[in-house]
Amino acid sequence: MAILLYAGARVAECARLEACDVMLTARTGHLRLHGKGDEIRTVPLAAPAREHLAAWLEVRGTAEGPL
Repeated sequence: MAILLYAGARVAECARLEACDVMLTARTGHLRLHGKGDEIRTVPLAAPAREHLAAWLEVRGTAEGPL
């Protein structure tokens, strides 16, 4: 939900997210979204979205595959 809210991603873009599409550091973060017509766009993540995504990645792990 945080990605939908803070990144402005479409539902279909969220459904296609892979672990390799997430780039997080302590101070910044961005996502690579695969949109309509296989258009790829990179969007920055706000601090609340980075926190939620980092917490999910701790549970999920960083192995390749869908988020």
